[in-house]
Amino acid sequence: MSALVTLLVLLTIHSAETCDTFKPIKNYVLTGHVIKTMRDANFEKCTYRCELETKCFSINLYTKTSKCELNYGSKEMFPSDFKEEPDALYIHNIRKDTGDPCNALYCLHGGSCHPFPQPNCKCPVGFVGSICQNITSAKLVSSLIHFPVALSLEAIGIQDNNIIFDGELTSSTAAVGHEAWRGRLHGKGSWKPVLSDSDPRFEIGTFDPAVKISYIATQGSPDQDCWPTSFTLRYETAGQSKEYPQIFAGNIDRNTVIYNPLKPALGNVSKLVIRPVSTNGCIGLRLELYK
Repeated sequence: MSALVTLLVLLTIHSAETCDTFKPIKNYVLTGHVIKTMRDANFEKCTYRCELETKCFSINLYTKTSKCELNYGSKEMFPSDFKEEPDALYIHNIRKDTGDPCNALYCLHGGSCHPFPQPNCKCPVGFVGSICQNITSAKLVSSLIHFPVALSLEAIGIQDNNIIFDGELTSSTAAVGHEAWRGRLHGKGSWKPVLSDSDPRFEIGTFDPAVKISYIATQGSPDQDCWPTSFTLRYETAGQSKEYPQIFAGNIDRNTVIYNPLKPALGNVSKLVIRPVSTNGCIGLRLELYK
């Protein structure tokens, strides 16, 4: 039995176990929409990375070379780019909607998504970047800054190490002298991941008792021109891990505090993960949360 036939059998079993009728398509790939390539990848590794990647709608898996390609698109989105390819499998990510290429792209600051030839953001005047995350006009800064104090919101206490202990602030990696516990709003230092960290994450928790979060405030590094220009959130509530369905505007300089409202607010949060999506070149992060 060839490797391709064996893999098809395993995929059919996997599909049946998940109560889904989707079948992989033999000898076809989606061309022109690859966002990431991996070598020496088996089916499990390839599909797992697709699950982690927000923009991955489908996979090209080359059985002879064990090459895996993650696609920002599907054959339903781009039928003209669906091509024959010997010894290959096209596998649709069954958890992703194939109807609208813009479903996975959130344009900031009033930008609009244009789906073809690849989903991209058309930015309003004063904003640039892949998701309109960068501000080109200083006059626009004030429109991004909200003031929770004026709204009588209560800080959860990231700034106070007597409330949120150092050990409750962790990260995927940290450069020497820039550990996660330094990532407190208005602090003298900041959290910075190592440059080789391909998926940097800043984690807060466990909150005990669980908390409500309605605002997040961020700053960049106080001593370097490093800050995230956009970020996403993952949170845990009632034992379940969930993605917040929004990309947030990040920072514009070292010290300006950007307050992002969470609409709807999060309730009963036991853990929060901040994941920078884009940066001005490097990441430096300080933050606070508000109830």
